[in-house]
Amino acid sequence: AKLGGNSMKASSGINACPSPDDQDTFRKDTLSSAGKGELPNTKTALIETLVTHSSEAVHGWLQKRLEVDLSHVTRLGGHSNARTHRPGGKMPVGAEVMVKLQGAVKAFEEKGKVQILTGAKVKELLQDAADGKVTGVVYEKSNSEDGETKETLQLQARHVVLATGGFASDRSQ
Repeated sequence: AKLGGNSMKASSGINACPSPDDQDTFRKDTLSSAGKGELPNTKTALIETLVTHSSEAVHGWLQKRLEVDLSHVTRLGGHSNARTHRPGGKMPVGAEVMVKLQGAVKAFEEKGKVQILTGAKVKELLQDAADGKVTGVVYEKSNSEDGETKETLQLQARHVVLATGGFASDRSQ
């Protein structure tokens, strides 16, 4: 019924490398917390992405572009240095990020650059027969107050984003 997701509930913070000088220590800390033994290449690649691009994501995108307050940097468990970014106010980090992200997405919606559908159930991905590229979705949406009457619709789009994984505050049936 509304934007949000489980991210809204996140409360610890966002780990990001505070400086290039901390990359080796951040990598070691992350590898240590990932478990014992040899890790699959996919996990080590993800850790490398976190170590080398987290600062850019937090400082360049979240703080500068979305104006998310992540002014408090602290050291949490498993870290050798302070690198967990949190809001300076009382709002949990997840809510701080999601409120700013929702504002940015809604601004794009007002300009007609994105269409946000809530309460819709994707039934099928539409694909180009020649190259298999996703070109839209077939979805089902309630079209009445009682929620019983369903309507099947199609949405054609150059880009399709599927956001899944549950919604912690969704109390609907």
